[in-house]
Amino acid sequence: MQINKKLTISLSENDVRLIIANWAASEGYNVKPDDVTLSVGNKWVGYGRDEQQVPCFKECIINVKEPKGEKV
Repeated sequence: MQINKKLTISLSENDVRLIIANWAASEGYNVKPDDVTLSVGNKWVGYGRDEQQVPCFKECIINVKEPKGEKV
């Protein structure tokens, strides 16, 4: 018998910002989740009558104040 497991992870905008801020902190930067900005836009998909706009991720901007332990 083969048992497959299915895992669903739901992340909110705040969860994603926290993950990115934690990654930046592990790289040595002084960053809080409020310093992370996520941008979403629209793109056109389909053709002719079926063409429509759908949301898509555009970019992530991290406002870094200074590396930990260093003054800029």
